[in-house]
Amino acid sequence: MKKFICLGALVGAVFFIPMSSGEEESKESNFSITGDFSSAFGTDFEGATISVSITGVSEEGTPMPVELASTELENAQFTLEGMVEEATIAHITLNLSDMERPTSGQAIIEPGSELTLDYFGPYHSLLATGDGLHAELVSSWASDPEYLDASVAYGFYMESIYSRMEKQQAAAEAKAEADNEDVTEEVEEEVAEATEEHNEVVEERVPSEHAEVLDWAAMECADYTVDFVSVLDREYDTEYPLLTQSTIRMNEIMTEKRSAVLEQVVNETDDPTKQLFAMELGAFRGRDQQAEALAVWKKLATVLDEEIVTARVQPTIDRMERSVAIQENDERLVPGVFAPEFTLANFEGNDVALNTVLADNEVVMIDFWASWCGPCIAQFPHLKKLYAEYAEKGFEIVGISLDSTHEDWAGAVEEHQPPWINLGEINADGWGPISQEYGVRFIPHTYVLDDESCIMKKDLQPDELEDFLKARLDS
Repeated sequence: MKKFICLGALVGAVFFIPMSSGEEESKESNFSITGDFSSAFGTDFEGATISVSITGVSEEGTPMPVELASTELENAQFTLEGMVEEATIAHITLNLSDMERPTSGQAIIEPGSELTLDYFGPYHSLLATGDGLHAELVSSWASDPEYLDASVAYGFYMESIYSRMEKQQAAAEAKAEADNEDVTEEVEEEVAEATEEHNEVVEERVPSEHAEVLDWAAMECADYTVDFVSVLDREYDTEYPLLTQSTIRMNEIMTEKRSAVLEQVVNETDDPTKQLFAMELGAFRGRDQQAEALAVWKKLATVLDEEIVTARVQPTIDRMERSVAIQENDERLVPGVFAPEFTLANFEGNDVALNTVLADNEVVMIDFWASWCGPCIAQFPHLKKLYAEYAEKGFEIVGISLDSTHEDWAGAVEEHQPPWINLGEINADGWGPISQEYGVRFIPHTYVLDDESCIMKKDLQPDELEDFLKARLDS
């Protein structure tokens, strides 16, 4: 699952002058990244592109991507050249023509850097090697055999999970097409094939605890109070449990290896610049390390140059303090309390108030999502099925997009056609005041409300929601 905002180093005074093809005067470069992937087995690099970028700061002071160099691979080989004025954390992205999601890696680039890039597999398996700060702060953990093995395995596990999710969505969409149109032999074959693939990963399940029928009319809001367990702490019987557990374990190994090295740097070096890079690369990122991390960042704010503090340290402190507030809201908004009122614009630009939606429905689910969130999109086919079945019985969904641009939101709505109410809290910095007030630390993030805004359920999986709707609206 993608995290809310994933920012690298915020840097100022960093620029790149694109290399010309000879028609313009060429500009001197002071770093290079080269790679030869021709020995990578089973990967087609035809039409692949690779780029290196950093996170910079716009004139308005907001984070923005800055591309330093990009090129197309020729015979699985490439050279990237560009300029930096100082050591900078960079993000390397490889886009393969036959893969929807890119493969990525990190590097520290400084004047004079000569890095070599190796490819080990999809998603997170680009490994840069070189000298200087990169060797000390990146290669020291990224080249660890256990880290590298976990990274490669993680990539292939994620590829399998995404493939299965896409098969499920294809099955649901093919079935919907067959239900709504004249069924041709071709469509029948498509439905049968997609359904067969879908059934390979779906087992008959036992109804969840949310299927219990209660005396709904007699219940007060406090009656919905439960010993709530955050979705971050739950264990799920997923449709592909081995893959999910393996993916989680590989991510844990990578985090452990990276954190051990970077936290040692922070604790043992007297160089605040190295401490800064180590923090930006992932030191003290654990869920229970926020206080420790915040203390380090605040100490760095007292010893680094004012320009660096303004561009890279203070924004992180602000985000972390905001994150603490969001976590507190998330922990406060649980079943048995009332959800905050809000008003947001819908896809057509008209304001929609939550209390208006509640007044017209018996059960309302608020669904925070975004176009880039694979797990969010993967739930749409099941949610569409439930919406078709229960909308006329008093069920409504209020989808709130957390995309950074209206174009991203519009593209997702156009592609996936969610039939429920579509609102947007579009914010270039990630989350806006509504999502912060609702404690949205991850997506999908959902609340199921009654007509008085009481939170009855929180963060239900689609199967659990189906159980609850049957108990509440069919009983």
